[in-house]
Parts: sequence; C-alpha cells; structure tokens
Amino acid sequence: MNAELHLVRDEIRKTDEDLVRDLAVGGAAVAVRWEERPVVKRRIELGVKVAECKFHHDPDRFRALARVRDTSGLERAITDARMEEAVLDRVRKQVGELGCTPVIASAVAEFYRTWIIPETKKIQIQRLCEMG
Repeated sequence: MNAELHLVRDEIRKTDEDLVRDLAVGGAAVAVRWEERPVVKRRIELGVKVAECKFHHDPDRFRALARVRDTSGLERAITDARMEEAVLDRVRKQVGELGCTPVIASAVAEFYRTWIIPETKKIQIQRLCEMG
C-alpha cells in the first residue's frame, strides 16, 4: 500500500497546486460552480484512490464495514486527522507563496476544510460501499 499511496499523494499535491492557484487568484468567481471544475473532480478522484489503497491494505476490515453500510465506521477508517491538517497547512503555504494575503490563505484552507475534504470523504465512502 505505501508505494501506491505515496504516488497518489504526490498527484494530490500537484493537483492541489492547480486548485489552490485557481481559488487564490481567481477568488469567488472560480468558486462558482466549483464542483464542476475539472481540477476539483480530479482532486476528488485522487482522494478516492487513497481510500481504495486503504481498502486493499485491509480488505477484511473495509468489507465488514461496507457490508453493513457502516458509513461512520468507514469514515473513521479513512480519516487521518494529521494528514488533513497537513493538507490545510500546505494549502495555506501555497497561497502565501502566490503572494496572497493571510486572509485569502485562510479562506482557501477553509474551503478545503468545509467542502473539498468532506465531499471527498462522501465519495470515498460511496466507493468503499461499492467495493465491499
């Protein structure tokens, strides 16, 4: 799992650079209909790949949770709070490197915290239930 997971996470970092640039520089205009933007779709698809890697690492655990549709259990199984915080820190840093204000950096990180991460988890859980 580790090698594949690292490759996917590298792709996520690259995709986040594009998404962060769009959000930080494009601002509110970019955020309109964000769920349809290719970079957002790509970011979520990569998040699903992370969940699939975790499933393949421990299939018995994930199948048991998926069979009974234990969405809370699946969410706990895929959630890595330290990784989420690292993503938010990286996003803030990337916005700062674009020369944007701390307010914009906080707004972009907040968008990740309130939409990108939860939406990704929702799709990950759906996929894991399909796999189970």
